[in-house]
Parts: sequence; C-alpha cells; structure tokens
Amino acid sequence: GLQFIINIGVDLQTSKASIELAEKYDFIYAAVGYHPHDAKAMSDSVFEEIAKLATHPKVVAIGEIGLDYYRDMSPRDIQQKVFIRQLQLAEKLKKPVVLHIRQAMEPAYEILRNHPGNRGVLHAFHESVHLLLGKIEFGEALLFDDKPAECLDDLGLGELGGGGLGRWCRRGCGCGGFGVLSMQGGDGAQSDGQAVAEPGQ
Repeated sequence: GLQFIINIGVDLQTSKASIELAEKYDFIYAAVGYHPHDAKAMSDSVFEEIAKLATHPKVVAIGEIGLDYYRDMSPRDIQQKVFIRQLQLAEKLKKPVVLHIRQAMEPAYEILRNHPGNRGVLHAFHESVHLLLGKIEFGEALLFDDKPAECLDDLGLGELGGGGLGRWCRRGCGCGGFGVLSMQGGDGAQSDGQAVAEPGQ
C-alpha cells in the first residue's frame, strides 16, 4: 500500500505550500524548486529563499527543475542558468533532484554531465529509449507506464517482463509495467513508451 508521498514544488509559493503540507502529515514529504516554465521569475532573492527552504528536515529533494523547450515559457538561457543553479544546490545539500525535461534532452544531458554529483528522478520522458539509456546514468531503475512490452523488446529485455515486476505499473492498469534495477548505458530502437528513471527502488 501507500507508504509516503513526496509533494512537488514548482515555484516559491508551491514550495512553501509543499512544506506546510508535509509538516501536517508524517507520511508526506516535500520537494522544493523552480520549474523551467517559471525560471524567469527566479531572482537572487527568490533563490536564497528556495535554498533556505531546502534545508527543512522534511524536504527530501530539489524539484521540479529542468528544461522545457516545448512550451518555452521562459527564455532558454535563463532556463539553463536556473537549472544549473538548482543542481548545484542539490549537490551541496546531497539531495536528489526531480527533473522535467521536454524536447531538451541534448542540452540537459550536457548540463547533467558537467554535474556528476547529482542523482534523482526523470519523469515523463518523451524521447527514444535508446536516448534514455545512452545518456541518463544517474538512475538505478526504469519505470514504464505506456506500452512496456515494446520498451522491453527494444531494450533486449523481453524475458524480464511480467511476474512480480508488474507492481511498477504507475497507473495500476495491468499493462505489465515494470522496473529494471541497475540499468545503465546501451542502445535500442526507438520506442514511444514513456520512461522514467527512478533511483534506489
């Protein structure tokens, strides 16, 4: 059953609200950060507030942070600066990150490659599985919630499907979703399956 919830912040207001909710319930924890959509609003003073919030004992991650070149609601250079600043904060505090990367995998990978001390969760990944495995190495598991059988075949892991691994299906829809532990590197054909890298499951 459900054991705990990590409530995500996307700006200063929601980060504060996430902590307030976490303080009310033992099973709720918080993540604080600035979503790439709102990166243009992160001033130095706002960053300092986020950094202070991040030291709260119930804050377990920095996020949701990253790059979004699909909607481009903040200028790309500002998205990158804010992303890097928050990665540095997470590394300093030794906390994982919650990443939002959309149509920006290559620049995001370059940034992550230059900050190897970060680990975390990449959610709602909309690009090819071979790109995921070839680039992202800070996760220790892969979760699929859309067409997992095709994803398994693309990765050459078809024999791992089914069985007890079905518990990884995020929607609980019986689609055979799975987790693969300690998965790093490799190539595979493109898949329209949705993948998430999740640490330490």
